[in-house]
Amino acid sequence: LASTARTFARRMLLVYTLLTVAGIATLSVLCGDAFMATIHVLSAVSTGGFSPYQDSLASFGGWPLRYAVIAIAVAAAVPLSLYQRAWQHGWRTLAADVELRALLLCGLLVAGLLALFMDNGHDKLNHALLLGFSAQTTAGFATLNVGALDNASKLVLIAAMAIGGGLGSTAGGLKLLRLLILLRLVQVFLWRSAMPSRAVVEPRLGGKRLSDDDLQRAALLLILLALVILASWLVFV
Repeated sequence: LASTARTFARRMLLVYTLLTVAGIATLSVLCGDAFMATIHVLSAVSTGGFSPYQDSLASFGGWPLRYAVIAIAVAAAVPLSLYQRAWQHGWRTLAADVELRALLLCGLLVAGLLALFMDNGHDKLNHALLLGFSAQTTAGFATLNVGALDNASKLVLIAAMAIGGGLGSTAGGLKLLRLLILLRLVQVFLWRSAMPSRAVVEPRLGGKRLSDDDLQRAALLLILLALVILASWLVFV
């Protein structure tokens, strides 16, 4: 974080504004309709996923336009502070960020699973890619009727939305960083079970040591999220 909460908030507001302005300008040029571009970009940057069309992005131009909207949502699902660090320390910071790599990897993994489970049809790969990254960013845009998908595809989408995007982004979910911390914690436990009792193994992520507070906060949030989901599920049961 920056030196003060006010400075940090001001920087994040600047990043948010620049993403919005750049997205509106790009989409306006691509679609030729500044009003529709503005509506979809405001929804994409906030990862709200709302569209004035009843069938979401299915009515919004062709695939290049649809991918442009999803690209904006992916840009907003990255930790906004990462852009500030990239501006100060160089754009190689983006390539080295563990959450950005995890976001792209998870999006591709979800898209691959959707392409595997979905029925063969026209533009199957395009639908899978767009739905996969839309779910991973928790944007919720769609190019087909999600309710008509098979149960396996719906489960994959639910898992992607539950994980969500980067910490400090506009995406929802548990956040990728907390998931990576928990996975590393499990890995360390498995390592320790096969090592001498006096061996010291410190959990590290992205070249940095994870403190006990980091591990406790990640575990606590996962437990609370599971309890909220369980309670919500019981209501419908």
